[in-house]
Order: sequence, then C-alpha cells, then structure tokens
Amino acid sequence: VWDVSDGRCVRVMRAGAVNFLACSFDPLGSFIAAASSDKLIRLFRVSDGEVSRTLRGHTKEVTCVAFHPSDRLLASGSLDCSLRLW
Repeated sequence: VWDVSDGRCVRVMRAGAVNFLACSFDPLGSFIAAASSDKLIRLFRVSDGEVSRTLRGHTKEVTCVAFHPSDRLLASGSLDCSLRLW
C-alpha cells in the first residue's frame, strides 16, 4: 500500500509465494481483497497487513475482485468461468 502524497510504501501484504492478480479496497478503506493464482481470495486488514479471512470456492485462478460501493458484498471472477458474490 502506497501513500500517494509522498510516494512511500506504508504496508506490504504477503501470503507466502502466492501471485496476486487483482485487489480492491472495501468502501471504508479497512480491508483489501486480493485475488490470487492459488484459487483463493484473501481479505487483508489495512491497519496491520494481516489476513483476516480467506475465501474459498473458485476452482481456478481468481482474476478479479470488486467490493460493492455501498455494501459489504464482494464480487470475484475466475478462470473457472464463474462469478461469485461473497
């Protein structure tokens, strides 16, 4: 996570050797959903960079994630040709 006002890195999100393919901030800016090559979605807390929840259900790489702007819904898309609402 970068501070755009001065260009410095303020937080690094990691989950082993996983490749993240997409990410999205929740509407309140408290969480980042990260889509990954290992078929999972990880919800990271922005405050400390830790994984708060892992979402399982896709059978191939998760390629996109997006939070609904006024709700706590998260949409994800995958190479398994599915769209999921969480």
